[in-house]
Amino acid sequence: METKTSCSASTVILAALGGAAVGAVVALLLAPRSGLETRRQISGHVDTAMGALSRVPEALTQASHAAKEVIGD
Repeated sequence: METKTSCSASTVILAALGGAAVGAVVALLLAPRSGLETRRQISGHVDTAMGALSRVPEALTQASHAAKEVIGD
């Protein structure tokens, strides 16, 4: 007896995200450094990401102005 099963794209995406979340938790639990060191490292990465994200609006504005100059209002 043969049965066909199909997975929608949303099911595949949710499964991948769930697997990534479980993998991240396991990695944190099995990390060779202490909790304090891990939190400091994560905090550093978050600070770096926030700094980069804070520059995005200005970069988009500059890109928009440059595109308008090239296209010509």
